[in-house]
Amino acid sequence: MTIVDDREVVQTSKPRPPTGGRIAVGAILVVVGAVWMAERLDWIDIGAGMVLPLLVTAVGVVLLALSFEGEHPGLVTLGVILAVLTLLTSVTPTEGFRGGIGERRHEAATMADLESPYRLGIGSLRLDLRDLRVEGEVAIEADVGLGELLIIVPEDVAVAVDARAGAGEVRLFGERSEGVDVQDSYRSSGSGADVLVIDAGVFMGQVEVRR
Repeated sequence: MTIVDDREVVQTSKPRPPTGGRIAVGAILVVVGAVWMAERLDWIDIGAGMVLPLLVTAVGVVLLALSFEGEHPGLVTLGVILAVLTLLTSVTPTEGFRGGIGERRHEAATMADLESPYRLGIGSLRLDLRDLRVEGEVAIEADVGLGELLIIVPEDVAVAVDARAGAGEVRLFGERSEGVDVQDSYRSSGSGADVLVIDAGVFMGQVEVRR
């Protein structure tokens, strides 16, 4: 459009409508956000085994629908990443991705507060045991499929830890190991009747145990 007045000529153009690729990405993000919110509000319990294949299918359908517009490298990259994650989850034991998605925070001060095993499919799981009064031998199991697992133990309690990461990092009281199929363990010096026995693992990500 050209605007003419007594002083100057101004050339303007209509704003470009959003492309199909942008609309598709926005729609996918809206779906992911809605699922995440429903999970956080405990309306549904969805594991990675269901979410990832649905997202891969959605991206594939969108790419087919938009193929007449030309190339969409962003969507292709997203589809490849989701496909790889789906493949990884398919060869992982199912229990490794139980517990839904999101962020979980648990605290335990008494034996009755413990809810072991603690599981999360995708996200961050924090288990705060700093105030736990350990009586005898207490066994705790915690697993995260994809993401981060942090366990904080009491200062004055003996611990025995076995930790693993299919791919990623293991940190035990300041000692760090990383790579593929990482396994590490820690045993407190001395002996006593009260001991906290921890079995912790992530399929892909980071697991840390500290005081």
